Amino acid sequence: MIIYGSRMYGKKQQVKTFGSCDHCGAYGQQFSYFGRKFGHIYFIPLIPMGGRVRVLFQCAKCDMGSHVPEDEVPNLTRGITEAMKPAIAAVNDGHDTFVDADGDTVHAGAQLAGPIVTLHACGLGESVQKILEVLPSDSQAYHLVDAADLAVIGHDEEAIDSYKKAISVKAEDPVPLQIFGEFCANTGRLPLARQVYEKALRLAPNNVAVVARLADIAEGMKDYEGICDRYEQLFELQPSLLQQKKLVKTYKKACKKAQREPVALR
Repeated sequence: MIIYGSRMYGKKQQVKTFGSCDHCGAYGQQFSYFGRKFGHIYFIPLIPMGGRVRVLFQCAKCDMGSHVPEDEVPNLTRGITEAMKPAIAAVNDGHDTFVDADGDTVHAGAQLAGPIVTLHACGLGESVQKILEVLPSDSQAYHLVDAADLAVIGHDEEAIDSYKKAISVKAEDPVPLQIFGEFCANTGRLPLARQVYEKALRLAPNNVAVVARLADIAEGMKDYEGICDRYEQLFELQPSLLQQKKLVKTYKKACKKAQREPVALR
């Protein structure tokens, strides 16, 4: 039997991070590195299949990831750091939000914490410390960046402490709660995720995204009453969702399991 196929060879600057896979949805180890794909016979590389790329977030479970041409990586990281500048300026001026070039109000802490995983995946994890150095250490943004940095390298308990510090800086801000809730849900801490998202919902009662996440968490916990409650809340907030057959099917199934009438469909 002839063994042939294709795979990445010449892996360099490999980085391990933790995150959610965009392909299979699993949360766990991911690998990023420079490499080049070759066609192989008996795993001996013979035919190059394109140029060198930076493989980003290759999932340890499904082996899927994203590819960025090697010469485009500097532009990617430069774009990230440029996008961070107005957020850093806002935080240093004592603001939690800023207005971007499109006129949209952006949460500074979320803007800074979001790209941390990409910086790590591009081999620039050490730059996160430089970001922290220019932020006030008692600011919400500082703790969100610190939490994201710790989560990316798998230091979950320390990340949780930093998320809680970010939340305590401004208890009435639902954004850090949502970010923390997502981390808890992704890492399988569903009871804590529910608690955190419920607090976020009390601060922003009409936030469809938060209600939807609570519905997902209820599904993960097999809480059929909770699924029904959240879906009914979703349908009330956004009636157009009743046109989505998959959501309606999930709701009806949960109602049957909970032995209650699907009132949202009347």
